Amino acid sequence: PVGKAAGESSRPHPSSSMFLRSFLAAAAVGGALMSAPADAAPALRPAFVAPSAALQNKLPRGSALGRRSALVGPKMQEGSTAIDSALLSRAEAMDRSKNNKYEWEWGNRQDFTTDWTSIKEEFVKNFGVSADQWDLISKEDLLKGYGMMQLSRLFENACNQAYMQGHIRGFMHLDNGQESIPAMIYDTQTKDDKKHSYYREHTHALASGIDPGAIMAELWMKEGGTCKGTGGSMHIYDVETNFQGGWALVSEQLAYATGAARSILMDRLNYPEQYKDDKRMTVVFVGEGGAQNGRMAECLNAAAKEKLPILFLVIDNGRAINTFTPDVATNNDIYKLGKHYGVPGLKVDGTNAVDTMRAGRAVTDYVRNQGPAIMQVHTFRFNGHSPADPEHERGRKEEKVWARASADPITHFEQVAVESGIATEEELAAVKKEQQAAVKAAVKFATDSPFPPPPVPPRA
Repeated sequence: PVGKAAGESSRPHPSSSMFLRSFLAAAAVGGALMSAPADAAPALRPAFVAPSAALQNKLPRGSALGRRSALVGPKMQEGSTAIDSALLSRAEAMDRSKNNKYEWEWGNRQDFTTDWTSIKEEFVKNFGVSADQWDLISKEDLLKGYGMMQLSRLFENACNQAYMQGHIRGFMHLDNGQESIPAMIYDTQTKDDKKHSYYREHTHALASGIDPGAIMAELWMKEGGTCKGTGGSMHIYDVETNFQGGWALVSEQLAYATGAARSILMDRLNYPEQYKDDKRMTVVFVGEGGAQNGRMAECLNAAAKEKLPILFLVIDNGRAINTFTPDVATNNDIYKLGKHYGVPGLKVDGTNAVDTMRAGRAVTDYVRNQGPAIMQVHTFRFNGHSPADPEHERGRKEEKVWARASADPITHFEQVAVESGIATEEELAAVKKEQQAAVKAAVKFATDSPFPPPPVPPRA
């Protein structure tokens, strides 16, 4: 660790505190179901396709191809020799990268494969409307989503470095590996929409449009932060973008977000002329473990009763801190929890940023116009629960090796973009360079920003 800045407290670093060790030892609960859609684009676009039945029968159980389809040219037809060759080549490379070890040996998570066509069929079945209009996403929007993924990854890496150097203290939770979610939020949400995150909130704040420097300064406990250094990593708030902060207590944000969604309806009721064209909505982030909290059922009931414009975005990384959610949950299909209340749901593979953005557009359009919905995004968290987490839980190290090689949404998008002609390597490099500059500027802003003045002592 570097030397402490003038005026900085000399209290022990949180990673050595007994409280944090005790906290990390406590396991929350949740539910997780693996979902792995593959991109099936229209005829004028290269497509993600599933392997033919003949090829599927040849693949070993647990093959990477069983989870992730490969990209092929637009003129190839499903089941052809050319497609089988391309898919098998990609699968073999992915299998080598995971060292032939992963969850299928331990049975921790279920294997699931789908494609965009299947997602649309599920959407029609559950939501009662078509998702065909979301087939195409423009190159400009895709590159914006990629830029948000790069900004999120680079920002979190800078946070991790600053934490190890002692600039950031207290609890901190990084979002590496889950970048398709901020890409989707950036693509679908406006500054007028209300966002309620949880303790792993940095990238959600970025996707809401908050200045990276203000977020970084908040983490550094500096005056230039969103809350002048008083909120820290888990409590970022911003009035301009309606980012209603992170919540340290698991699932507590659910009730507040439901109330915020109701306030939107109250605005429309009390001021009909002013809000006659109002399409605002609320999105609330919750882990698959937190979704088992009793608040989830209460809020689904309240949202369904009044058809509140709220999206329950379930981030399913298969871990409730260090507890495998299938070990403690009988229902791993979080997106189906709303069925009893008449709240539709959908699950997508967070490794596939394109399908996550497509599904996000379809679901948010439904929420804006009809009512509440659940969207479950299957992801892999690359880092521990926090930087202080040694990650020694069973199978975690092997899973990380596999996930970083085969389930990285950024790498996956880059392969899609280049192989399909959506973007060149030079264009992607330019986007990454731009975000590197943004993160560098954010760190400089946090470094230069002064600490807040000491509190005024109470009068005697």
